Order: sequence, then structure tokens, then C-alpha cells
Amino acid sequence: MNTIKIIIGLFILFISFNSSLIAKNFTVLGTNDPPLKYFEGSRSNVKGIAVDILKEALGEMGLNPVFHIVDSDLRIQQELKIGRAQMAMLYSHRKHREKYFIYPTESIIRLSWHFFYRTEDLNKIHYNSFNDFKNLRVGVINGITYTDKFMKSGLTFHNLPKKGSELEMLNSKRFDLIALPTFITLTQINKKGFKNKITFLKKPLKSRLYYNVFGNNTDHI
Repeated sequence: MNTIKIIIGLFILFISFNSSLIAKNFTVLGTNDPPLKYFEGSRSNVKGIAVDILKEALGEMGLNPVFHIVDSDLRIQQELKIGRAQMAMLYSHRKHREKYFIYPTESIIRLSWHFFYRTEDLNKIHYNSFNDFKNLRVGVINGITYTDKFMKSGLTFHNLPKKGSELEMLNSKRFDLIALPTFITLTQINKKGFKNKITFLKKPLKSRLYYNVFGNNTDHI
């Protein structure tokens, strides 16, 4: 797999700077986003497509990867900033994140984000511009980077402190719609039994490349 070869090549570069890397644990963090990355039972029992790729790459280098699922992107940023973790799974490139992330040259996946809403509002909610949402309550999750234009649109935002219950809150009418990663969210909708209750608008909010990023304050580098 080309992706695995790219990751392995990148780790060879880092190892050349620090031969003691082999003996150390390599902590990798992520939020709960099945099927790409998720936990079963314990938050340290982490599985998923992105996890399997990293396990193979890190294992090839003789590293001991330790995966943990945490509640929020803000927590991940803090852990990488203070050097308590070495990598975070699946982040888009944003200039302000370069303060605490080191981005590899190659991305892992491209993800699109769409606006999800209740199927009972089918044909009532449309999206040609953000003005179409001006009378709606729009959910946003703290720590998530949407788009500057969206955040400055003047809409009525309902802030969620962290990820994990956004579909349940949408279904219970805490807000009217919310932008979420499409592939991940469709998987969660099926798993949580919302298949006939929640749908999405066809026009995406954004489509971006995502990377496994390094912390810039770690002695592994």
C-alpha cells in the first residue's frame, strides 16, 4: 500500500535524528470516529482503519504504538503541545495548527463535510448559501475547525463542548442541523439506529485532505 510506504519513509527520516526512538513508546491520540478510529470498552483498546494502517507502519519500524481515544480535539492539541503524546490521527491542514503540529508531506485521506438534519424537515431546509440557515439553530462543536466564512456568517450557533452526542442532540431537536464528516457520520447513523431519522444536504460545507500529524514538542523527533 502506497500510504504505508509513505508513512514508513517518514519514520525512517525521524529515526535518523534519534536512535533512542526504538526503545520508547509512541503515543498516538484520536477522537472517537468509527470506522476510522474508535474504542471498544476501554479508551486504550483502539481500533479502526486509520489505526490498522499506523500499527503496520509503526510495527515495521520496531516501535511500540500506544493508542488512546480522547474526548476532544482541544485535549489532543494540549497533549501534543506539552509532549505527552507524539502523534494525532487525521487532522486537516490549517495554518494556526502549525503551532503544535508538524505535518507530513503526504495526506492519508480526503474527507467531505455535509450538513446533517432530521428527515422530518426534508424539503424544508435547503442550502444554496448560509442565508438559508438564518432562522435555524446550527450546531457547532468546540475545537472543530469548520470554515472562516461559515463561522463569520452570523448564524445562530448552538455550541457543543465536545464530540460524541451530536446525533442524539440533533434527533432530540436541540438544534436543527450540524456540519459533520460525511463518511464517518453515515457509519454512526447506521450504528445508532438513526437511518430513517437523520439525513444530509447534498452540497458539502468543505472537502479537505487529512493527515496523521506529529507533535512539535516531543523528544522522539
